[in-house]
Amino acid sequence: MDASMTIAQSGGDQLVRQDTLNPLAGLPRRLKLLIAIPALNEEQSIRGIIERSLAARRYIMEHSPVTEVAITVVSDGSTDATVERAREYARDIEVIVFEKNRGYGAAIMEAWSRSDAELLSFLDADGTCEPRFFADLCRNLV
Repeated sequence: MDASMTIAQSGGDQLVRQDTLNPLAGLPRRLKLLIAIPALNEEQSIRGIIERSLAARRYIMEHSPVTEVAITVVSDGSTDATVERAREYARDIEVIVFEKNRGYGAAIMEAWSRSDAELLSFLDADGTCEPRFFADLCRNLV
């Protein structure tokens, strides 16, 4: 990670791209949050976490300084129907496909590298975490 980024932890992990800050206001002109969802053979749960993340968008923007929320699913070598099910939502999310497993961290970093978001968050594809929690994280971070 280069010197222009800061890591903050509070019940989850987020990266902030500080090089996009407005020096006059101290806050970005826009504040886009990327929710990255690494997935390996999650055909049973991927629809649910995508739908919950899509539903959380408005809540996150209404309850934090975030002005935009993007969602990216990264299939990390899935051999089941994870990709097909994620692509059902292609109008609303981005889907990245690794043909071979590259690991959880590589999936997150690939989603981040393809994004123009100022904030990065991530969720397990199994749906154990509530996406609305990112509103609290963003509110406390910024």
